[in-house]
Amino acid sequence: VVSARSARAAAAGGGTSAPADSGQPRILLVEDSVDLRNYVRDDLSDEFQVLVAANGRSGLELARSDVP
Repeated sequence: VVSARSARAAAAGGGTSAPADSGQPRILLVEDSVDLRNYVRDDLSDEFQVLVAANGRSGLELARSDVP
């Protein structure tokens, strides 16, 4: 699960956040709107390990580097 601090830091910087393995199913959330990205991440984080990217390029890099 993405911690609120690391997700906010990634969101503020427009970067990515890759949480440690928690045993939960993993999803990749790519959204450029900070508010929407945070809302969706918070909504899903109880059931999923949410990887967060602020744009398509970062999302693609994260998807390639963190293959399940």
